[in-house]
Amino acid sequence: MIGEQFKQQTGTRAQHVPYAQFSQAIGDLLNGTNAFQFITILPVVDLIKTGKLRALAVTGPKRVPALPDVPTIVEAGYPSLVVEDWTGFAVKHGTPKEAVTQLNAAINKALQRPSVREALGKIGAEAAGGTSEQFGRMVGDQITHWHQVISDAGIKVE
Repeated sequence: MIGEQFKQQTGTRAQHVPYAQFSQAIGDLLNGTNAFQFITILPVVDLIKTGKLRALAVTGPKRVPALPDVPTIVEAGYPSLVVEDWTGFAVKHGTPKEAVTQLNAAINKALQRPSVREALGKIGAEAAGGTSEQFGRMVGDQITHWHQVISDAGIKVE
């Protein structure tokens, strides 16, 4: 989806190539079949560090500690293309509020541990934490944002 957003904002012509398997997409990038890809950093940070892949920019608002020499998309000249990977914890709708609160507190506590923060940093991730309400608002904002990108690109599910 960020590729579509990139095309919309820069006027770049590029062909989306769908893959059923992430490993095949990476393989095609490594062997030169594809000229570029927008890739989540976590599974490729080691390929970048070893020079097998060249990162042109990270799409977050700040540099990634695991790749300090890679500029941000803003530094590369595209301030409106900031997109961050995120992972969250979810439970089934209707889970008792007390259980949600307990899980949220335990997750936030774990995310404050230096060993957890360090391990996440090594793979290019950053612990955020927060409340379940904050997470819900962020997910809602993401849905709204990407719905607009899909609409603007004229993408249809067939």
